[in-house]
Amino acid sequence: RSVRELPVTPEVVEQAKAACGELRLIGKPKRRTRRPSTDELARLREHFKNRDRRAQIPMETIMDFAIASARRESEICRLEWRDNDRAARTGMVRDAKHPTAKDGNHRRFKYTPEGWAIVTAQSRANEYIFPYDPKSIGAAFTRACKLLGIQDLRFHDLRHEATQPGSTG
Repeated sequence: RSVRELPVTPEVVEQAKAACGELRLIGKPKRRTRRPSTDELARLREHFKNRDRRAQIPMETIMDFAIASARRESEICRLEWRDNDRAARTGMVRDAKHPTAKDGNHRRFKYTPEGWAIVTAQSRANEYIFPYDPKSIGAAFTRACKLLGIQDLRFHDLRHEATQPGSTG
């Protein structure tokens, strides 16, 4: 109604949602509980270490940063050098994911010591710390998992490892 200015009543929308739910066309997504094993992380690191010499995207570094920071691939690729506060060891995620505020939802965060070490080791040749396409990161990770025979693991699952002590090593 608000986008196309069509005369739609809220009741009709609610009825349609209920019908779609009953037909199982829509529903809440299942929460993922998949986490990489120590062996899987070691195999991925070895794979990326061997390929990173000839690849444009340093996947081993980005994977370790994702684990150290709990950031999504799109957030990692939007981190800017100008938003870092060296004294406080903080950065800012611009336009962080939010259910309603898509733009302008900037969030300051504190880097972990591991995350800060990874960031400060990056080249400053670009305004972005990790100047890569997030879709390319996800695709490279998916390809590596397939090649290594790692089942049902997504780059996004690395975020859950950030809460585990010593998981970046």
